[in-house]
Amino acid sequence: MNNYKIIDIKRFIYICQDKFFLQECNNNFRALQAQKVRITAARKGYDLLKRKVDALKTHFRKILIDLLNVKKSMGKQYNEAVLALAQATYAAGEFSRNVVDQVKYRSSLKLGVRADNVAGVFIPSFKLKEMDEEGVMDTVPLGLTAGGQSISKCKEKFKSMIDLLIKIASLQTAYVTLDEVIKVTNRRVNALDFVVIPRFDANIKYIQKELDEMDREDFFRLFQ
Repeated sequence: MNNYKIIDIKRFIYICQDKFFLQECNNNFRALQAQKVRITAARKGYDLLKRKVDALKTHFRKILIDLLNVKKSMGKQYNEAVLALAQATYAAGEFSRNVVDQVKYRSSLKLGVRADNVAGVFIPSFKLKEMDEEGVMDTVPLGLTAGGQSISKCKEKFKSMIDLLIKIASLQTAYVTLDEVIKVTNRRVNALDFVVIPRFDANIKYIQKELDEMDREDFFRLFQ
């Protein structure tokens, strides 16, 4: 009986390797109830984190598909913008110097940033915004002699290109953020599933075994 107890205690110390557990796992009903409460909380936390991971993975796959589609269309959009620039240069001549001269102190486009909440994770999202026309570059005088329509078309193409690049940046940022959060959450889920919950379960089994042994000793003591 003594050898059996020594082996069991060594196994218990190996499982509980933490002073907190060694202090709390006493051989009484209060410690047993405390361990049951902890394992219930650990299982609830495991379920919540598992649901969070599933929701994040669903959103992660959606972002990945959108990112691939946008990147595929980027090449075509860039070619159209460069072609429009070549057509405008052919029709109106070299107008880049005139564009630089007319730039004042701010642009007509502004980058807006907001945070989207996905399963408790805040993901930054970028969006292109239009500013008021006061104090911005005026493109009306460009192309008065020739090529005005080509220059306007070129402007719209490059504006669409900028919008596409901002969308790619937003999706890429969300992709990296979700990837890191999913890794961290998966580590927590695995820790609960393979370390914390088995440890609490081993503590409960050990306490129950010791309480049963104490009951048997008391029973035999009464009949001696």
